[in-house]
Amino acid sequence: MHFSVNASMAKKIRKNGFFKHDVSLSVKYLPEKDYRYTPVISKRQGTSVARNRVKRVIRELMRCNEHLYPAGLFMVYFNRQCSQFNRKKVSLEIDEAIKYIAQQHTVK
Repeated sequence: MHFSVNASMAKKIRKNGFFKHDVSLSVKYLPEKDYRYTPVISKRQGTSVARNRVKRVIRELMRCNEHLYPAGLFMVYFNRQCSQFNRKKVSLEIDEAIKYIAQQHTVK
């Protein structure tokens, strides 16, 4: 799948990536020539049905806005309970976090 990040790449992102933490989610980014992303949600956040719904929505948001985001590897962590999921808020937070990361990355 085009959006998945394998375990070895996820380890690199966690260790070397740029990080932005917001209220509902956190985004880690590692510059690469490919655009890949993966949502991450803890089992404590809700049932498997609820977690999978949140992951589907995050994947869809990342896929639809691919042309707005820089190339690289993204890990999007959802930090709240799945019952508190709000698509509009998460969409805005993802946009803000990635714009912040892109701005910080181009400055350095």
